[in-house]
Amino acid sequence: MHPRIFGIFGITGDLAARKLLPALLALYSKKKLPERFAIIGFSRRSFSREEFRELIRGGLHIKPGEFKEEDVKHFMDHMSYEQGMFNDPAAYQRLAMSIEEIDRRWGQSSNKLFHLSVPSSLYEGILNNLAGSKLTEPCADETGWTRILIEKPFGRDLETARNLDKLLGKLFDEEQIFRIDPYLAKEALQNIIAFRFANSLFEPIWRREFIDKIHIKLFEENSVSERGDSYDEVGALKDVGQN
Repeated sequence: MHPRIFGIFGITGDLAARKLLPALLALYSKKKLPERFAIIGFSRRSFSREEFRELIRGGLHIKPGEFKEEDVKHFMDHMSYEQGMFNDPAAYQRLAMSIEEIDRRWGQSSNKLFHLSVPSSLYEGILNNLAGSKLTEPCADETGWTRILIEKPFGRDLETARNLDKLLGKLFDEEQIFRIDPYLAKEALQNIIAFRFANSLFEPIWRREFIDKIHIKLFEENSVSERGDSYDEVGALKDVGQN
């Protein structure tokens, strides 16, 4: 497989710790990642290399026996960290230099995927700086692609969502953009869709003319204590209710 670099903005946040990094670790343990890959974390907090590794290792929430310790150690060896403010163009230049150094070491231009694991209010600044620093420009020899990935909530309302979509279209080619909502792929939600449309008993009556109200209960084992910034801005309704 082609060498790959994953750039995660907001790597010290809850989403990266609970979802992104465990998923990448699972892919690595199953040998689904390229032999040559790197994960570069970008965030505002300052860490030494060892402090960063300890933070990530402690936040992976690995269950006993879930992964081989050797796999976890080798996976961590592929990770590095770049400290910077999301609105600081100089930080993106430092990130670009780190990525160029990895490509030089590999002797090949890599595929690059930038994941915005941050509140949606930070999207615009990050996207502008990514484009301005040329981090999202494909390799000169066209041997490697460069893409960005953003998750819902996509803006605060319809107007901000449209503005964000216009910005994406202005800065990047459509083939470079991943807009995702991981909850839509969850089995429980897929089952609701199948139950609704594939069931001849419920399909005719599960519609607005015959339903008075719907109650949805969201059960979580984790509190929002580590996600205060996100929930102050978004709230549970926009975060998961829209699904």
